[in-house]
Amino acid sequence: MTGSDPSTPVERRPDGHDRFQRSAELVRASVRIEAIVSRYPTPQTLTRLDGARALADVREHVGPRLRDAVSIIDRYCPTGYPVFEDNGIPGPGGSVGVRLSAWHSLFFALEADRPPPARHVPPVGVLPGDPYEVKPRRMPGGPLPPPDMDAPVTLVCLILRYDPARGWVELRRRLDPRWDGELIDDHVVPCLIGFAHDAVARHVAGRDGARDRTPPGSG
Repeated sequence: MTGSDPSTPVERRPDGHDRFQRSAELVRASVRIEAIVSRYPTPQTLTRLDGARALADVREHVGPRLRDAVSIIDRYCPTGYPVFEDNGIPGPGGSVGVRLSAWHSLFFALEADRPPPARHVPPVGVLPGDPYEVKPRRMPGGPLPPPDMDAPVTLVCLILRYDPARGWVELRRRLDPRWDGELIDDHVVPCLIGFAHDAVARHVAGRDGARDRTPPGSG
């Protein structure tokens, strides 16, 4: 490329071929990616007790930061939005976030980090109909077992968007408990930018007559 600004950062392709230029924004993004990979190679899981503390920290610090960030696009939200929500649950299932429209939302939550339970099947060698030990099941109204405070949990960021052609689309990312404000912005800002694109494209519930309705399954 000729006539380029010498102050613009220039990078070389890994294969050593032609030089190319990246915008300053892309260069910063590249540096940010390297920082994420080096600092958060594997998002940590937590015990239930530590997870509750981590979620309390999210409520205290991420909630206000989320409100500040949403102020960038709130004027493009439909009437009645944005709606900030906090279900107040201190442990797994607890969440705090915002609905930008009936079709868009972003939440930070604490989830149990365990594989789905395996189906209870007869042991090898037991024929159909033969008696074998069956694990008792708690019946409605029965006493709940005490929570396992050592059970692993994880912080997650959930971004939901309703697409008329595909239904609800969910983006779920694990959030390292060592997060800082910059890491939170890494999750929030792309969601807000995507919402702005949808607003321009009239893909925001309440912004025109064709879509002034609640999407199926949201109520």
